[in-house]
Formats: sequence, C-alpha cells, structure tokens
Amino acid sequence: MAGNTPLSIVYAIPDHPWQKAADKAAVRIAMTVAVSGMSEGVLGQIIKEDGLNTDTPTIELDLRAGHIRPSLTIGADLTKALPLWENHDLAHQGFKPYGLAFWVNELTARQFGLGQIEGSEKYIRPYLNGRDLNQTSRGRYVLDFHGLSVKEVLDRFPDAYQHLLSRSKPVRDQDKMKYRRENWWRFGQPSTEMRDALNGLSRFIGTTETAAHRIFSFIPGHVAPDQKIRVIASDSPLLLAVLSSRVHVHFAISNGGWQGAGNDPVYQHTKTFDPFPFPNPGNMAGSLAERLSTLAEHLDAFRKERIAAHSYLTMTTLYNTLERMRELAAGCAVEPLTDAERDVYDAGHIAILGELHDEIDRAVLDAYGWADLGPALIGMPGATIPSPHKLPTQEAAEEEILLRLVALNQARQASEARGEIEWLRPEYQVPRLRNKAPQPDQAKQIAADLGGSAESAATALAWPSDGLDQIRAVRSVLATATTPLAPEDISRRFRGGRNRTARIETVLRHMVETGMVRANGRSHFLPR
Repeated sequence: MAGNTPLSIVYAIPDHPWQKAADKAAVRIAMTVAVSGMSEGVLGQIIKEDGLNTDTPTIELDLRAGHIRPSLTIGADLTKALPLWENHDLAHQGFKPYGLAFWVNELTARQFGLGQIEGSEKYIRPYLNGRDLNQTSRGRYVLDFHGLSVKEVLDRFPDAYQHLLSRSKPVRDQDKMKYRRENWWRFGQPSTEMRDALNGLSRFIGTTETAAHRIFSFIPGHVAPDQKIRVIASDSPLLLAVLSSRVHVHFAISNGGWQGAGNDPVYQHTKTFDPFPFPNPGNMAGSLAERLSTLAEHLDAFRKERIAAHSYLTMTTLYNTLERMRELAAGCAVEPLTDAERDVYDAGHIAILGELHDEIDRAVLDAYGWADLGPALIGMPGATIPSPHKLPTQEAAEEEILLRLVALNQARQASEARGEIEWLRPEYQVPRLRNKAPQPDQAKQIAADLGGSAESAATALAWPSDGLDQIRAVRSVLATATTPLAPEDISRRFRGGRNRTARIETVLRHMVETGMVRANGRSHFLPR
C-alpha cells in the first residue's frame, strides 16, 4: 500500500469465521480485495454469527465506507504521518552481540573482574532483554568491549579474553561479515548511534519490542539493552508520561506491526516514535509539566516497588489484572476476578496503578488541548493493550485521536520545513543535526531564490542521498514557495553538477500518491 504504485483495499472483512460443517477446520480468516491506485473502500464488520457448525450459517455484516488502512480498519490515513526532525536520533533498537559467548551469569562476570578491576563496570554490565523487562529478570551480564583493542582486552581482562578467544573467535572466523571476523571480541554490531545517544544519561526509557501490553519504563544507564528492547534516549519523566499515555499507546498500536503466537503489537520506532507529534512545548510548561513529570516518576517507582516486594508479580501480571479490572468496571466482562487475579490486585495495588494511568491520560489530553476526549477514554479498557472490549464512544474517541495526530504531524512537517523545529532533546540533537535539518535562515533564502534571486546557486542546498531525507528536502522547498513549482524549479534549489529533475519527479509522484503534495499539471504545491 506504500509502494511506488500503491494498492488500495476496496473491500475487506478483517475477522470472519470459516463457514464450515462439523468436520471442517475451526479457523477464522480475513478477506481483502485490492486494486491499483488510490481508492476508498468498504469495510465489513461482523455483528452477528450463528450456526457455524451447520451447512446454513448466518452471518450479518455492518458495512462502512472510507479509507481502509493496512490494519483493516477505517479511519485516519497513518501513512501521511512521516518521521519528524524533533524526534530524530532518539529511538533505537538495542544491542546485537551476535554470539552466545558474550552473555555470562553474575558469578562468571565477577570471575572475569566485575567489581575487582578498575573500570570493569563499563565493559561487564547487566544485560536486559524484552522478557527481563516485562517478566522476571534472569540476572544476565554481557561482555561489551566496544572501544577496546584486542590487546587492551588481553591486558586488562585476561579471563574474559580467554573465554571469548575460545568461544567467540572460532564462530566469528566463519562469519561472512568482515567486521565480525576481525572484531571477534566485540559485539557483532557496534550500535554507535545508540551509544552516542545514551552517553552521559543516568537512565533511559525502554519498551519491549513485541509484547501484549505497551509499557514504558526507566532503565538504569549502565544496563545494556538487547535488540528486543526499543530504546528512547531520554531521561525525561515528561517524555515517559506522554509515551505511557493512551494517546501515544493507541497511535503505536495502530501504526506498528504484529508478531508472535499471540499476534502481539510490535513497537517499530520508525513508525511509532519517529512520526509521533508530542504536545507543543508551550502546553507542556509550568504546572502541567511538573504534574506530568511527578506522575511519571511515581508510576515508574511504584511498579518497581510492587514487583520487588512480591516475587510473583511482573509487569505483565500487573497490567493483565489492570485490564481485567477495567473491563469489569466498564461492564465489558462478566466473569469476576479469579483468586490468582485477586492476589495480584491486592499485592500489586492495581487500583492505584489504574489511578496513576488515569491521571497521566487526563494531563496528556490537557497538554494537547483535547480534554473533550477524556470522558470517553479515561478508565476504559485497552489503555496498554489492543482490546475487543470497547464501547462505541471509546472507539470513536480513539479514531478522533488518530485523525488529530495525523493532522498535527502534517502541521509539524510544514513547520519543520521552515526550520521551526521543537527538538525533544536539543542539547544532544542540535549539535548532531544542525547541518542536516532545515534552518530558518536557509528557508528564507530558499524563498528569496524562488522569487528570482541571482544568488540562488551560491545558497543552494545539498541533495540528500537518503530517500526519506529527499522527501523532506523537497517538502522544505515547497513549504517556502509562494506559487506552485515544477520539478525543474525545485531541482535548481539544490547544488551539484548533474540535473536531478528526473529524480525529483519520482519523489514528487510518490508524494502526490500519498497525499503529501498536490499537483496541477507539472506544478506542485503543499495542501493547505
């Protein structure tokens, strides 16, 4: 659906029983019809089904027309929500050691020098994967000798060196990648961008990549996150509060992927974090910012304290029980809590956990100026998990959230193209990105050039090599134009010895197909 020539789903039933006789397979299916090009479609939702084990089953559908998304739902076109500069370089996938030899238990870690050799904690450190974060930690450590030469490892950590020499090197010698063969004592992927982003942070935000519940937590800065953890390189409780809110979680579930036996949501940061428009900084100042920060700190500490106090509690059991409690409160479930759930409810102080999330949701909606959606959302099921137990008013409010977020994302795209970027972590992002991101003075110069300035050649922009950056660059030019522009007009704004009109025509065609720009003959302009 996001291809060069896109497909559109024109008819779909996302969840249909296999109409079967008694001896046929008990499965459910999805059905789709797609055509080439941009078209709206009809979505069928089952509202009644009877007699599925007979030869005369009854199926009743509710039909709705509109844009059908890849998730087989109708509503906001999330493909129009593009990555924003303000979020750039903050979200990362965790480490990829590529080798069992790098993981050790605590006893082995201490035998290799942890706590005895000066500076050892930088190279022999706790390792956290997705299950550790949401379930019970295994107490695993990792040998992370990034930045050390093989001789430095031999001189400073001889026991660890021998361990890797005998267990990592023979495996890496067979690796097809030159970097891994030649750096057998280091992780298979250096992850330098994430290391740079985490450098100097005493803590950062993490979430399990694939999980039933979308939960964000602070992770100590000395801990090494696994590739199954998505890392947000920020120590801000304000950011943690917004990420933990229904607004972000619903966006992430709607725009992310699905995986595993439980068909659990996947947090793909390029789709779930990078394009997510956070509340305007002006709405996050003063008492509201302080309130959100306090709530986030309380939430993070509260959950960890409850889990530490009771060995049978985990993040997953806490949120499973919270979801059950909310279903009961909303009248969506009839079965009372089981004895095991009641134990979790009491030991985990689930009512308090729910209250904290409700307060965060109210404050975040206030920060966006969307308090009108609160009555339909606060305290309802599905705050951290896709839930079938939702009232129509809640579903309508969640769809409205997506529509507003897409509109806000597009407004931010236009602002950022003019060089107006509200960085989430400016002290880190600005030094790294100032030469890549649009600048206010640069935008003004482009506008002057488009008006016919003779200095355009001297002030032309560099043409990016990355396809996404090329889209941003073209959008930046269009955002400052006062009249529609043809591909050759845009091409002149970029320096270089070769004509890029053909490539710019391709970029513009993609942008037109996704609704980012409009065309009038060969001229293009941003939709207002």
